[in-house]
Amino acid sequence: MPVQADSIYECKDMHGNPVFSTQSCGDDAKEVTIDVVPPSSSKPEKQNSAVWDEIAISNRLRELDREIAQREKKKDSLAVKRDQEYERLRVSRDNQPRTPEGKKKRSEIRLKMKAVYRRYNKLNSREHEEIGKLQNERRQLLKRQTQN
Repeated sequence: MPVQADSIYECKDMHGNPVFSTQSCGDDAKEVTIDVVPPSSSKPEKQNSAVWDEIAISNRLRELDREIAQREKKKDSLAVKRDQEYERLRVSRDNQPRTPEGKKKRSEIRLKMKAVYRRYNKLNSREHEEIGKLQNERRQLLKRQTQN
């Protein structure tokens, strides 16, 4: 419920701009009534808190989207590197002579090829797991956001 404040006077300065004062400032002064709404006990604090929560959630969602995109890009990069390394080893294996020594070298290269797949699959799995955690946090924040 609005409460009327003390009298406020509106006057004009020498440039014609309005000036407000609690004291009459001349013959051209106009008394102005200003209604003041006193704050309720806790409602503004709750509203401010809700607004800040909403801002924090929105900011975190943007951070999560960026991090998820970066990790997806990293997964793609890992796949490209894996394929390049694997192809380099495959070419090297296929270029080995058909001799006992070449056979031994081809066998060593096959082991390296398997190790390449294991290593990159492990890295890819870690990224996939982290993306899952980030997506889960994102879902929880979206749920919280819709509840507010």
